[in-house]
Amino acid sequence: MATAYQKQDLSYKPEKLAEIETEYTGLFVTGIDGVKCVPYASWWIEGKLMGEATIKIEKFYEYCGFKLDPEIIKGPPDHIALEIGFLTRLLEEKMPLEAVNMINGHLGWITRFTKCVHQNGKLSLYPFVTQLTANIIAYLKEEESWHKQM
Repeated sequence: MATAYQKQDLSYKPEKLAEIETEYTGLFVTGIDGVKCVPYASWWIEGKLMGEATIKIEKFYEYCGFKLDPEIIKGPPDHIALEIGFLTRLLEEKMPLEAVNMINGHLGWITRFTKCVHQNGKLSLYPFVTQLTANIIAYLKEEESWHKQM
């Protein structure tokens, strides 16, 4: 049976911290040609920041009983770190239906983001982490029985 997640070379070669910081900035924050791989769902879904996807994910957080603290979270709620962190929280809290909704309704953009990181990353860390994340999400999306075991 063919699956979206595939066994890939996920070897990671440690790099120096300064190189990692420089690559992070170039990929996700700023650069001569702009941000190479924008880490916000709305960018990948709508082609702009602070779009409907931003509002949708914030409403979903609230629907699930969580509210972002603006004193801690300064940026938009559709940042990849927040979305993956929230999925993790749903799994930890044993909220399988909400986790399935998160995967199917909010994380479809991760594959394109991962491809961008692979095309633009020069070091191994960020392609490694994004591919691992995409593989886990693909596994959870395809394997129908995991949420019934929670």
